Amino acid sequence: MTKRNGKEAACFWLWFGLLLAGGITPLFAQYPSSSSLIPSAPTAVRPGQCAPASKPAKADFCIGCYDASNGDWLNCETQFASYFDSPSPDNLYWTGGHSHSDSARPLGQMTCDAMDTHDGAYTQLSGYTRGNEWPVIKTMPEVSGIITVFASYVAPWNYYCIPSGIFSCDPNDIRVARGYFGFDIGSGGFAELPSWPEVYVRCGMTAGCLCDNVSPNHPSAFFGTPEMIAAVQDLAVRFQAAYPNLRLRITDMSLPRGGLFDINENWVTPHCRHRTGTSVDVSKDALTVTNPRSVPVNIKVLVRLAKLCHMGRIPEGPVHFELGYKGA
Repeated sequence: MTKRNGKEAACFWLWFGLLLAGGITPLFAQYPSSSSLIPSAPTAVRPGQCAPASKPAKADFCIGCYDASNGDWLNCETQFASYFDSPSPDNLYWTGGHSHSDSARPLGQMTCDAMDTHDGAYTQLSGYTRGNEWPVIKTMPEVSGIITVFASYVAPWNYYCIPSGIFSCDPNDIRVARGYFGFDIGSGGFAELPSWPEVYVRCGMTAGCLCDNVSPNHPSAFFGTPEMIAAVQDLAVRFQAAYPNLRLRITDMSLPRGGLFDINENWVTPHCRHRTGTSVDVSKDALTVTNPRSVPVNIKVLVRLAKLCHMGRIPEGPVHFELGYKGA
């Protein structure tokens, strides 16, 4: 920052250094015009369980402002607010695969010991920097998608801001700087189970479907690791080899970015294991190849075939399998 007293000095707003837990290197992208998108995994459940949740994924960043002429930290009024702001509910990258209402979408929390006030959910912080640099801990939600954080500073009297880092100056008030950055929450490397109606049917709306369909809340619910995709296709092929006139109904797998797979906009965990691209639900009724109709599946045969595909049955959903599971 530069004092408005004619002295030669530079004005500089602190552009925070983001230090991610786990040593993940930050990656940069644009949103909406000059922002940092920080990759982070969603908070997950413990391996082999649905609850309690594991230690939340976190990221740290610092806030503050200083006088660049001497490096002294200043007492600036500041506000940080996180929110979900998808350009389009159909943009699966931004939503993480959740295309329904985001009114109650989990945002995670921001905590900073120095901030005077916060909303009850800790999605907004406000206060004064008190002449120091302060760490903020961002706790990631369980869902995938992109969380945007709005940041603003108001300089003390006799100072004004100049653009720096993500920050730009308010044209109507030279003491105010604003900027945006975001957290790109999700797992990478997933592939989509392709349509193969001759061998299996992907049922997103109902386990009793007669053809491929998707849920409007989750238009792409058939994602998984490449190994999982291969295992599901292998299972369907083996099942049809045993029952030539039948096709498996594949109901739910994982969302394109992983993370919590909620039901009916309630953001809870009936599908708590569908987070890492290694889970699949199979309907208890198969579909005939000709003159489509439902036929009950021999569950014991299905479980035996799944083991040949390196999948084990989990007590969740219609017939739930996980890749590499060593249980029953």
